[in-house]
Amino acid sequence: MDLQDIRRNNLRRILDDNDFPGVERPDVAVAYLGNPVRPERLAAMINGSHIGTFFVRHVEHWLRLERGWMDHPHEFIES
Repeated sequence: MDLQDIRRNNLRRILDDNDFPGVERPDVAVAYLGNPVRPERLAAMINGSHIGTFFVRHVEHWLRLERGWMDHPHEFIES
């Protein structure tokens, strides 16, 4: 799995775990992430567009995740 796939999977999981499945409301999801990008850009990243380092570092900082968290695959436990 390449870095973009890992970042995309982690982004999807963050949004899914916080009640933004499929990002039907990207404007709300963007606000949750601290408004680092426009809603259209978030939707594009989820659907395959490049996810840049500035964006992932912002998300990590905003959500108080360890720096580099978005760049590594994670095991998720279903609740």
